[in-house]
Amino acid sequence: MRRYHIIWIWVLAGIVASHISLARPLPLSARPTQSKFEEPFRYGGALTVGLGTIQTLDSQAALDVNSQQVISCIGEGLYGFDRQGYLIPALAKYLPEQKGELTWIIRLREGLKFHDGENLDARAVIYTFYRLKNVRADDPIVNTIFGNIKSLEPINKTTIRVTLHKPDALLGYMFARQELYPLSPRQVERYGNKYGTVTAAGAGPFRLSELISGEKLVLERFEGYWDKERPYIQKIVFKFRETETERLHDLSRRRIRVLMNLSPKAASALRKKKKYWVKGVPGKRLMQLYLNTERPPFSNPRTRQALAYAIDRKSLADKLYLGWAGGSNSLFPPWHWAHRPEFSGLNYSPEKSRELLLSIRPPLRFPIKFSLLYTQEQRFAGAAWLLKKQLEEAGFDLRLKPLPKPEMLDYLYGRGDKDRNEFSAALEDWGGNPHPDSYSYLLYHSGSSYNKVCYSDYLVDKLLDEAKSISIQEKMRPFYYLVEDLVTQDANTIYLCLPDFIFAYSGIVRDISSTPSGLLDFSRAWLKK
Repeated sequence: MRRYHIIWIWVLAGIVASHISLARPLPLSARPTQSKFEEPFRYGGALTVGLGTIQTLDSQAALDVNSQQVISCIGEGLYGFDRQGYLIPALAKYLPEQKGELTWIIRLREGLKFHDGENLDARAVIYTFYRLKNVRADDPIVNTIFGNIKSLEPINKTTIRVTLHKPDALLGYMFARQELYPLSPRQVERYGNKYGTVTAAGAGPFRLSELISGEKLVLERFEGYWDKERPYIQKIVFKFRETETERLHDLSRRRIRVLMNLSPKAASALRKKKKYWVKGVPGKRLMQLYLNTERPPFSNPRTRQALAYAIDRKSLADKLYLGWAGGSNSLFPPWHWAHRPEFSGLNYSPEKSRELLLSIRPPLRFPIKFSLLYTQEQRFAGAAWLLKKQLEEAGFDLRLKPLPKPEMLDYLYGRGDKDRNEFSAALEDWGGNPHPDSYSYLLYHSGSSYNKVCYSDYLVDKLLDEAKSISIQEKMRPFYYLVEDLVTQDANTIYLCLPDFIFAYSGIVRDISSTPSGLLDFSRAWLKK
């Protein structure tokens, strides 16, 4: 692939930066918070929610979305996000204050309490951080995301000094992640390894009242929550059901009022009944096709680009998700502030695909054969077969190889006895915290252990590192815009679609919405009598 000249890069960065500056953006510390929903009357009562089983209520160990949903009600971060992924204060009173390149000050709200009555102060926040470092000491994602924090020190009961190894203007995003939701030291020490299985004590809008394993979990309104107006709901009852069929049956019998994580097929059928509100909002996890840049045939960038042009993403998304998915041709979701709205990417063009393949020297031997790894989940199996059919017409021959997810990840990361050079391409979804580095640095910086495609580019590394040193969030955009362009043109990852997060609820439920983290916000929901 033709490399961008470094002078062009910085000239373009200057142009984009000048364009952004004309809009007079607010600095990070002055971003507006979410406005409150105003209603003349909001009824509390009990809300019943259908959910699959959960693994744990320990925010530092939860990896499944069901556990994370419940934890988002029990706990809360020092910061949260608005709909575009901008940082807003939560348990912290203000956004982080920078005191030099490597020092930040975090100020907590006064009078914060955990559900067990203990004070939520600087000591508890620091305890939570160092517990994470101990509990997941060998976890590469924890080390990558939080490894830049050198130390946390209390200045007083509500003030914390954070020292970094190197500059990072998006420090606050770390303290918005569930892994750093403050934990009550008393509860954690009392229950030890049982914490998260029999109890949990956070500082979120709801406190744990009852937990019957495999059956239900009851949360009650936390009267000591810092926002005295919320939550409006008095009680949430999560009813655990193994299958979607069981959850749909409960919804039809009014045993539950909210049903989460609907499949596209069930959502389409439910919408036709017109008895419930069925909503699909842009999700957080992009379905992606990873290409091994160190192994033929994808060691040649033209072959990768030809593959990208040969995929009809809209057709794939419509057939796979029945209209419950958006198009995506970028490493950032379309809703994210780091995504350039006018970005075009490598869109479907069979003519360009064929032209690129025929221009490669020495000439390729058709069909171009490669293996595709994917997990045995239905959506990935469906996507694999759709890709195989589409790419056959473009001159590619896919050999499908379904694997259990742990084994596939072993290949991608070269773990155990698996050699990452043994795979050519793999299907996976990726997403998470709205931190832009979750979508960029983790996957494409040459120093990241999550760089599955073996991508290495000096300019991309430099842009990602430089973005961290800028103190105003809006001024980071030009750097992420350029990373978006460079990575997409390299075509080491083909972005297929962004499935919707789908949920349904009955007519008495009001003001229920999803967060940028792909969870439901029950703290603002209320019931109509």
